[in-house]
Formats: sequence, C-alpha cells, structure tokens
Amino acid sequence: MQTFALDYLIMEKNYNSIELKTLISLKRRLDFNNRIKSFKQVDIAKEINSSQANISRALRKLENDKIIYKDELDYYFNTDYIKYAGD
Repeated sequence: MQTFALDYLIMEKNYNSIELKTLISLKRRLDFNNRIKSFKQVDIAKEINSSQANISRALRKLENDKIIYKDELDYYFNTDYIKYAGD
C-alpha cells in the first residue's frame, strides 16, 4: 500500500491544475522501486490536454520543490513524500 504524504504537501502549496494533473499522471506511472516509468512529455501533454511546454514547466516546478528528482534518464519520487510501492 502506498502512503502519500504528498497529498498533504500539495494542499499547502500553490499548484495550478496543469501541475496537479502532471503529478497525477506521474503517480500513475510509479513502479515498485519508486521509479516513474519512462514517459515522453508530449504523451503526458496529450493525456491531460495541455502542451509540452506546460509539462516541462510543471516538471521543473516539481523538481524544484523536491517532490521528484531525475537520476540520469529516469525520474523518481522523493521518498519523503511517497513510500516505496512495495512497502
């Protein structure tokens, strides 16, 4: 069972709808190692009816807020906000 302290965080921050939809899309791609399965920004843009530029900005904000981080080519959720799916 996943624990989402993330839900509490986003209630305290000022996220717009594109950033929230991007976050939800990323949560759907989460695997058992806290890795966000590979994706293309344009695919997320189509999924949430937005533009690739908006997705890029949303990812940057989520990274700056340390909700997600990038390790080489893969993105991961920060374990302060989301526990491993296998926990």
